[in-house]
Amino acid sequence: MAGRKQHYIPQFLLRGFGASAGKAVRVTVYSKGRGIYTTSTQGVGAERDFYSDPPGTEEVRTLDDQITDHENKIAGYVNSLRSLNEHDTIDPDRVAECVCHFLIRTAHLREVFSSSFAQVMANVTNNLLTQSGMAKFMKLDEKVPAKAVRDVLRKYWRENKEAIRTQGMSQDAFERAAYNEIKKVPSEQLFENLPMFRGLALEFAKGIPGLARKAHQEALTQTLVPVPRVESLRKLNWSILSGLNGAFVMPDCVILAENRDGEILPAFFVGQDEQRRIIMPISHNRLLIGGPSSPLLDPDMLNLAAARCSWEYFVALDEGPYQHLLGEIGGDVNAFLSSVLGN
Repeated sequence: MAGRKQHYIPQFLLRGFGASAGKAVRVTVYSKGRGIYTTSTQGVGAERDFYSDPPGTEEVRTLDDQITDHENKIAGYVNSLRSLNEHDTIDPDRVAECVCHFLIRTAHLREVFSSSFAQVMANVTNNLLTQSGMAKFMKLDEKVPAKAVRDVLRKYWRENKEAIRTQGMSQDAFERAAYNEIKKVPSEQLFENLPMFRGLALEFAKGIPGLARKAHQEALTQTLVPVPRVESLRKLNWSILSGLNGAFVMPDCVILAENRDGEILPAFFVGQDEQRRIIMPISHNRLLIGGPSSPLLDPDMLNLAAARCSWEYFVALDEGPYQHLLGEIGGDVNAFLSSVLGN
């Protein structure tokens, strides 16, 4: 039966960025909210009931049980990748399934979805569900109505056109007259129900984290390894890149992708047709690379990208030269979401 503390970044992956301390392996966490601290792999990358609530009986298999079983199948494989050298051959089928699983299971993905939805609702509440916002949306200061208003008037015409025609009005004449009458109604009367809708929107926003959790759980219940993404990953040339001891950090999104414009983003931000290179830090001195050979990635540049692609934290071997990256955490994620939501 699944425990209550459930790792969305498995401990076997975290151990590649830690140092042994007795029976435990300890990693250094660089957190946007908590600063720099050291903890065992049990203390990071986990959340209470992240995948599954307690089932009630031991006979019921939960989503966390299924994910744990899958972890047990790939843990040894990831460890074997850490022992490879740069020119060793990597099976594209097996590595594609492994990478794809990590791409969809993290808290990073869930938090991005939840935050994006919350920002949309905040924009709707603050910019649309106001008298000035609705007037602008309906284009009440223009001669031609907004599409939403026009659609309502045309629907009304279709349902009542016989009665309206008895008044000697064509559809165009009716739409112009009706729109002019709407514009004459005082804003406080026209939008008298806005406070109620604002309240409903605010109540809905409170439930967004729960909706994001449910949607993520349902998606993982359908598949732990999405086939379409696996197919695109199988087509890449996979290799290992070695670095200096302690050179690489791991972002909380786990998998990075370089798009065709040379930008490095969390991999699930980059579509299958846009991915040029996949980058997965598998230990502090090994990168798993899918894409063009001889990637020539600079560790400092890559660690900066990892920090900027993280949502809340990144993990490193020790308190190395990474303090300056604390202020970079989330930079590229926020920029990407602002661009998408702005559009």
